[in-house]
Amino acid sequence: MEIKKENYKIGFTLALDNAQDLLKSSILIAEQNNYGIACSLGVLASEEAIKALFLIIMFYNPDAKIKNFEKIFYSHSTKHEELKQIMKFQDSNLKKN
Repeated sequence: MEIKKENYKIGFTLALDNAQDLLKSSILIAEQNNYGIACSLGVLASEEAIKALFLIIMFYNPDAKIKNFEKIFYSHSTKHEELKQIMKFQDSNLKKN
């Protein structure tokens, strides 16, 4: 199934909006000292951000071959693994500077 470039833009816009809303909710709930739910919403916000990142990549490079692209939309463990890889990459770049 081929996805139109414009649909990637719609998808990443919606995912970023969701991430922002979830993060705002997480902060509000944390301010009420309900940290368990706040952390859960923070994790969901990061998952939405990861989906948005993958969709942004596809928007700018529709021919990209991304491992586990489909799984990023239904597998929590895949999203968490991708987030760990991004954090490792970022950490290693910070240590170089």
